[in-house]
Amino acid sequence: MEIGTRIKELRLKKHLSQEALAGELGVSRQAVTKWEDNSSRPSTSNLLALCEIFGMSLDELVSGEAEQMPAAETGRHTKRKGALLVGSAVLLAGSIAAAAESLKYQPLQDAIGYGDTATGIFVLGTPLWAYLLYGITAVMIAVTAGVFLRAYKKEKRERR
Repeated sequence: MEIGTRIKELRLKKHLSQEALAGELGVSRQAVTKWEDNSSRPSTSNLLALCEIFGMSLDELVSGEAEQMPAAETGRHTKRKGALLVGSAVLLAGSIAAAAESLKYQPLQDAIGYGDTATGIFVLGTPLWAYLLYGITAVMIAVTAGVFLRAYKKEKRERR
């Protein structure tokens, strides 16, 4: 499909007259008529203005096809986001379970620790691995939130 035919099609979809479109672009109605009958082409600045008016990229306007990521690309990104989300949820659940387990063993008032057998000493406190788990969980949640926020902003930018 030629660019003029595409401009006419998009103009009609927006319910704009040639006069109204020309007014928005700051050109004459005759210029729009020439574009639509393919006897002349719009300048680069007019093409960019048309993209804004019709809410699409220059590639979409010129080629007549919407920009789409290949299905494999989209699926791969979706799988990665899903894996990040599931991984964050599993780590968060593990961190909560570890915290709940460490809260089970409360020390006696004014006690540093107590003996669990005649020769052994049991010292209370959160184990080092739990702190490591909490840190990894915090980083994973931050990364997941960043990925989803970035995707949201990109999608919002593409809608404009």
